[in-house]
Amino acid sequence: MRLRCRLGLCRQRKAICTQGTVLLAIITAGTILYNSLSTLQQDLTAVVSISNNKIIESSLKSKKLYFETDSSFGKRLELESSIQYAAKFKGLHKTAEYFNTRQGYNESYVDSLPLFRDVPDYSPTGCSNLTYPTSFTTVSVIFNYNNEVLSLLLRSIYTTLAAIPPQNLHELILVDDGSNFTTYPELRGVEDLVSQFSVKVRYYRFARNKGLIYSRAFGAKQATGDTLLIMDSHVEMRHGFLPPLLNITDNNYKAMAIPVFDFLTTIGPREHWPHDGHGLGYDVYLNWIFVGQTPKPETEPYPIPGIMGGVYLITKRRLEEIDYFGKGLVGWGGENIELSMKNIMCGGEILSVPCSRCVHYAAVRNPEYHDGRAHAKTTNNIATVAKSFLNSSEYAEFRAGRGDQVADSADEEAVKENKKLLKDLKCTRNYDWIWDNLLNPYVESFSGKSLIAAGLMYGEKCVVVKDDDASFELVTCRKGPFVKQLRLTKELELKWDHNRCFDFGYSPVKFIRCHRSRGNQQVNFSLNSGQLFYGDSKQFCLSRIESTNTLNFEICAGNNESQRFRFGIIYHPLLIP
Repeated sequence: MRLRCRLGLCRQRKAICTQGTVLLAIITAGTILYNSLSTLQQDLTAVVSISNNKIIESSLKSKKLYFETDSSFGKRLELESSIQYAAKFKGLHKTAEYFNTRQGYNESYVDSLPLFRDVPDYSPTGCSNLTYPTSFTTVSVIFNYNNEVLSLLLRSIYTTLAAIPPQNLHELILVDDGSNFTTYPELRGVEDLVSQFSVKVRYYRFARNKGLIYSRAFGAKQATGDTLLIMDSHVEMRHGFLPPLLNITDNNYKAMAIPVFDFLTTIGPREHWPHDGHGLGYDVYLNWIFVGQTPKPETEPYPIPGIMGGVYLITKRRLEEIDYFGKGLVGWGGENIELSMKNIMCGGEILSVPCSRCVHYAAVRNPEYHDGRAHAKTTNNIATVAKSFLNSSEYAEFRAGRGDQVADSADEEAVKENKKLLKDLKCTRNYDWIWDNLLNPYVESFSGKSLIAAGLMYGEKCVVVKDDDASFELVTCRKGPFVKQLRLTKELELKWDHNRCFDFGYSPVKFIRCHRSRGNQQVNFSLNSGQLFYGDSKQFCLSRIESTNTLNFEICAGNNESQRFRFGIIYHPLLIP
């Protein structure tokens, strides 16, 4: 039984509607973002990284699930079979380029995977010995999507619901953010499929694309569960993921709990890491801090400063208290930073939970959100978040780092409302608190294990790399995780960003992907002279060019002040040659 609503006018359809019916809302505002096609190299290699841990065998491949009716169970098996069959045709030469580029996924591969499959278990070994109190907290599961690959969407829905204990599942909310049914006709059947579930389902569809931020916040506001599980539509949830998360939010309604992501690309394997962390720099973009070893036992949740936004659990009470997210933000990007900073500054916390795991399918690129227009919108979003949650001196440094034009693109009305909220809630923490308590400990913990030194400086200026052309420049030092500063690694690399290393094999020199083989990427540093030189020859040294106030490599000269540098932090002085 369904109630169909168009522009607020509802009519009965075959029967009187009940609370457990499916609601379809057609909203006409907004614009459709059409796909653009680009060429991707077809790669049908295995997606799952090699794991030394045991394989979790799936027992759900042909089993009716507690939320399925006989009808929906049969439809699921039939649909899965047809998707896997069609995957063979998507991989044909004439069709592969189209199907493997329209959303940045290798559709012929992801469609060939079963909804429920055997997966590697990357969780810490001690997780299997942990038990959690039985929770009766209700959970609203929220997916928003636009032109999603059907197999990824279904895998997200089914693996999530199947892993949630029946006493916790309150409702499933799907928000179709204006999918183009002409290009993606298979998405028409989603409403009919979920309407046959035996649990409460609410399905909303916008006639025009409103953007990820709007549609996600819209779904959250409709939810009536005690907690909200807000999710991307291209994930695969592991059995037992929810109890560790609920154990966090049940004990602290202001806490946000996130599972550890096991990232997988859809065109090949991606290196897996056992822990994750997140860092916020002054540019207010979210940067990964890879935490190889946490200060706590490996099974214990640990605090982090921000969420990526792909999967997180938050209480409805807390979300209402901090007025949701997305104020003044459009399209895609930045709402996760806003929500993170607002929650932490107002007395909350974010915990990463190693014993809660999920797979996140990473697209090679997303044509819906990564075109030029969307990038401009994301930049405006970041400016709005920065001006809302940084103090005056911090914002001045944001302007210095991002440029006045970018910094002045903030939505001023949203900034005023956000600042008023912080005042009304008596939020006492600021960005310095986040840096001192949440960023620095992880940066130092990780850096001490992989780095010799960090924060290359000339005098009182910091040496940075210009992203546009990979050249060096001197800037006023700013706070932020060392992933945005030059670091000297134990492999004698001069590293910038996550995985880019200085390479002398180019003219002019470039920062390219680190290959960990030294050679053209080997540098050395002298504590006595302050010289940073290429390779073992000590022939070329980093030098300040006074006329342009830039940096380049020139022939080394003793006692040359223009070649005297230092690192802000020395982790292992004995390792410096």
